[in-house]
Amino acid sequence: MYNSKKRVFKTQLVLMVFGLALMGMEFSCQENRRPPNQESTTTPKEYKKLNTKSDVPPEIDLNNTIQIPKENFKKLFPEEVAGFLKIRTLAGHKESMEMSAIQVIYQHRTDSSKTILIDVLDGAGPVASVLLSGTVQKLNLDFEELNADGHNLIHELNGSRVREKVNLKSKTSELEFVRNGRYHFFTKGNEVNLSDLWTIINGLDMEILD
Repeated sequence: MYNSKKRVFKTQLVLMVFGLALMGMEFSCQENRRPPNQESTTTPKEYKKLNTKSDVPPEIDLNNTIQIPKENFKKLFPEEVAGFLKIRTLAGHKESMEMSAIQVIYQHRTDSSKTILIDVLDGAGPVASVLLSGTVQKLNLDFEELNADGHNLIHELNGSRVREKVNLKSKTSELEFVRNGRYHFFTKGNEVNLSDLWTIINGLDMEILD
């Protein structure tokens, strides 16, 4: 009975992911709304450690790849980065769904209103590989939205597909990308800008994932 329920859950999850991917394709058909002279605020210095394509290389069979142990995942995050202290770590919370993931929260040393959340999912395994496939499809869209409160755009940076979002009204910012065709990063900051998010990302021990 348990295995039957788990198979039903996986089937529903696959359908949900592909449904979201199709919805994302609709966004790509929207009218281009970026002013001709407006460029991304990201600089090469800020994404110097990314430098990997989102697409999963054909030689990687993520469905049958062994997932990264959570103890190794924890080594990715130092105790302090650029004045931000690690205040919370959540690992192993998706093992019941046969996925390896970690969530970490950083808080500024002197200003507690500045926080950064980082979610990382290992795309290895039968369930996670399907989720990662949907994410890669989304990041490969040519999508951009600009309004008075900020922007939300997907574009290529140094050979990688990245989603950057800024909301000036709520004072939040987001980054999303896939590293090494396997690890899905989602980062959200409160009271911090995109430059701060890239500083934190560049301060992580990415060699753990190589």
